[in-house]
Amino acid sequence: MLKVFLSGALILALTTGTSFAGDAPAAARDAGAIVVDYDAVGMPPFDQSKQEDKAYIQQFMKDRNAAMEMRAEFAAELWKAAPNHPNAFDLVMTRWITLWQLEKRPVADEEIDAALRAHPDDKLTLDLKYAKAKLAAMDYNQPVDQSLPLVEQFVSAAPTDERAASLLISVADRMRDQPEKSLAILRRVVEVYPTAKSAQAAIGKIRQADGVGKPFELSFTDAVTGKPMSMADLHGKVVVVDFWATWCGPCVADMPHMKEIYAKYKDRGVEFIGISLDEPEDKGGLTKLKAFVAKEQIPWPQYYQGKGWQSEFSMSWGINSIPALFVVDQKGNLYSANARGKVAEIVEKLLAAPEKVGG
Repeated sequence: MLKVFLSGALILALTTGTSFAGDAPAAARDAGAIVVDYDAVGMPPFDQSKQEDKAYIQQFMKDRNAAMEMRAEFAAELWKAAPNHPNAFDLVMTRWITLWQLEKRPVADEEIDAALRAHPDDKLTLDLKYAKAKLAAMDYNQPVDQSLPLVEQFVSAAPTDERAASLLISVADRMRDQPEKSLAILRRVVEVYPTAKSAQAAIGKIRQADGVGKPFELSFTDAVTGKPMSMADLHGKVVVVDFWATWCGPCVADMPHMKEIYAKYKDRGVEFIGISLDEPEDKGGLTKLKAFVAKEQIPWPQYYQGKGWQSEFSMSWGINSIPALFVVDQKGNLYSANARGKVAEIVEKLLAAPEKVGG
C-alpha cells in the first residue's frame, strides 16, 4: 500500500483539493511548507520478487499513480502561490510530465497556455515555452511532424539555450524510420551546441547510424565470473548486446523474455552480453548486479561499467535510455542498433542467411 507521512497541512490540502486553474487561495500557504509536503509524498518501492504477481503489479501501479497525482497537486499549489520560487518551475514541469504519463496531456497543454498568458514576457516565459516543446518532443502518441514545429519555436526563441539540444535529440530519436532526417538533426546538435551535454549523446547516436556494417569492438571482464570477454572470441556467432540496469523497471520486466530468446537460440550460434548501467560500486551497484544475476539465473556475461549513465562505453554509443538492444552479426559487424522488440526476428534472419551478412 502507498505510504506517506502526512502533516496537518498535507491532510488539509488533500481534503480540500488544489486546482491549477482559477484564482489562488485567499490564504495561500507558505511556499516552504508546500515543498516539505511535496517531498513527504513517498513513491512506493517495487518488490522485484513479485514482478510476475499480477495482483501486486496492479496495486503497485495504483499506488504509484496516486503518489504521482498527489505530488502533482502540490506542484500546482506551489506554482499558484509562488511561481518565482526556486523549485516552482521544476516541480510544475514534473507535474506536466506526470499528466502526460497519465494520458492527460491536453490538461497539461491547457495549463501551460494559461501560464503563458499570465507570464507573456518575463523570466518565466522561456521556461514555459520549453515546457510546451518538451511535452511535444516526448509524446510518441503525436506524429513527430507535429512535434517538430513546437521544438523549432523554442529553438528560435532561445537559439543558444542548451535545452534546445536535448529537445532536438528527442525528436531525432523518434525519426529512426527517417534516418536521413534524424542524422541531419543530430549533426545539427553537434555543430550548433558542441559544449552541451546532449552533444555527447548526439555523437554517440551518429556513431550508431554510421556503425552499422562496421566492426563492433568490446573487451571486458565478466563482473560475475571474472573471466575476460572479447567480441573477437565470439566471431562466427550472432551477439545480442543488452544495455540495461537492475534499477530499470522495463529492463527487469523484459528479462524473462530475454531469457526465453537466449534459451531458444544459444545452441544455434547466438550469444548475449549484458552492458550494465548500474550505479557505482560505492553505492552498491556491483552488489545489486551480482545479486540480481544470481537470483534470476541470468547465464550470459555482464560488463559492469561502474559509472551509471556516465559510463564511457555506453556514452560513446549515445545510450540515454534503456533498455537498448544491439545485434552484432557473425562477422563481428554491428547489424542493428535499434533491436528492442525485434531481437528474435533479427536473430532468425541472420541465422537463416549467414553468408549474406554485411562486412
